[in-house]
Amino acid sequence: MEHFIPSAEKLIPVDHGNEYFGQSAGKHFNMLAHGAVAGGDSHGTTVARQVLLDGGNAVDAAVAAALALAVTCPQADHSGGGGCMNIHIDGESYFLDYRQTAPAATHGNRHPAGKEDGAQDAAVPGTVMGLWVAHRRFGKRSWKDILRPAMALAHTGFHAPGQMRKGGPQAVGASGNANPPMDFSDGFFSIRGDALLAAYRAKWTKPLSFPWRGMQVLTAPPPSAGGMALAQLLEIKSQQHKTLFKGVRVNTASYIHLSSEMMKLALSESYAYLAEPEFSSRSADDFLPAENLSMRATQVNALEIATAQAPQSRNSRNHITHFSVIDQWGNAVSNTCALRDAGTGALSLSAPTILLKDGRVEMVLGTPGGAHIPTHLYQVLTNVFDYGLDLQCAVAARRFHHQLPQASFIVEEPYSPLPDRCVAELAKRGYSVQTAFFDTDVQAIHVVARQPIPVADPRGRGWGVIAR
Repeated sequence: MEHFIPSAEKLIPVDHGNEYFGQSAGKHFNMLAHGAVAGGDSHGTTVARQVLLDGGNAVDAAVAAALALAVTCPQADHSGGGGCMNIHIDGESYFLDYRQTAPAATHGNRHPAGKEDGAQDAAVPGTVMGLWVAHRRFGKRSWKDILRPAMALAHTGFHAPGQMRKGGPQAVGASGNANPPMDFSDGFFSIRGDALLAAYRAKWTKPLSFPWRGMQVLTAPPPSAGGMALAQLLEIKSQQHKTLFKGVRVNTASYIHLSSEMMKLALSESYAYLAEPEFSSRSADDFLPAENLSMRATQVNALEIATAQAPQSRNSRNHITHFSVIDQWGNAVSNTCALRDAGTGALSLSAPTILLKDGRVEMVLGTPGGAHIPTHLYQVLTNVFDYGLDLQCAVAARRFHHQLPQASFIVEEPYSPLPDRCVAELAKRGYSVQTAFFDTDVQAIHVVARQPIPVADPRGRGWGVIAR
């Protein structure tokens, strides 16, 4: 098994004066040299790789990985959760929304129990239905074959990461779990009811699609706010790349300020107007016309911190994971799954993304991270395609976040804090720097000259593996 895990000498964050020179993409074909997987959990990644080796396609591998993660990563990918799957297969693109839906008693921005905790606020889960629907439509292998690896992990146990052990045995599963089975009969299911679960339907739609730097970007459509925010960030940056960003180095104070102004603009609209279709009438047509984006680009204030109306803050308690898959036939899946409360309208920031060039997959990527998802994916993508970093360096480079209502706060990541010099320069501009309590975990694959290059984020415990 070949792993693409960045070595220590390549984990140098982008800093003042550092230059990266990436590799250029070669000619792509429908058939690739082999398949590849990048995922945030080694067990799910290993399962997906084996499915590809056994002749399964990208959807088979993605479904098998998600089922395995329900066992090995229950805090993020669970049968009680939901997600969304971006699929490019046989030259066509599809988007499957199997996110959790808001409780039946939710109306607009009201929580059913008048609070955000408790069984009545738990979302209606969609994971099992979503995976079944995806496999039924596009899978090649039998459902039994796809389910078998997850069953084996549950039966025989597995070596758990440190955050799951918490003083317990290193191996968990049938022989390592000393806790008795939990009885939910008086909790979730009695309140949710069989009717709600039976009425749940995963929704097929088309991904949000827009041109960018000679490619077609496919990402999460509304009601997800993540895809909309990513689209606005990339387009505004494209319009300002040779003007406001001219001569500005990555991750300098000037770069962070300009990007933060863009993040403020993109996230403010997305947060304010997007929710589930039942609770919002806004669509992509309200945000992405060229004239609207051109107007937004002119609102980037190059000199000072701009003020804007702050949307209502949303308390996100998401537990999310992501994996990216590509098979030997050039089919790709970008999948983000979550375990979370429904909250207000179950607003999602997920943005599983696929880039096409000349109709063929160029890149597959995504990340967990709530509101940080679109801002961090924007940085990885521009690192590669605007600044020439190879994917490994682009993912390892430091990232930051900014959004309203904290108009003057820059949120740095624990993995790679901003250097003191940069913090001092930002302070002169009126910014305060705060450290987030989590890192994002980008999982990406770049196809270069028919060779898929998988990269797992060094911030996490994931693996990038080649299926050969």
